[in-house]
Amino acid sequence: MTSSCKTSEPWRVGVLFSQSGYMSVIEETQLRGTLTAIDEINDSGGINGRPIEPIIYDPGSDSRNYGLLAKKLMVEDGCSTERGFISWGRTTSIRANPIASCGS
Repeated sequence: MTSSCKTSEPWRVGVLFSQSGYMSVIEETQLRGTLTAIDEINDSGGINGRPIEPIIYDPGSDSRNYGLLAKKLMVEDGCSTERGFISWGRTTSIRANPIASCGS
């Protein structure tokens, strides 16, 4: 086991759900469900003793923002995992970004 595995630092998880714009009607419930699941995991001791820390951005129902924010989550915020609304426009914009596609 490497020293990087022996840490109590939180797992940083990117969360992309629109909280504004026309998609917020659907995505608000998915955001709440994701945060509820994170709370339950953290209340149970986290993952391997490490809590999950959600890093949340609002793409504002703009499909271009999903790719930009996915890149920001990985490059600037150090998130290795992301959770977001899955629809054709958003999936395409995230996968089309080479940085967002790394490791997936």
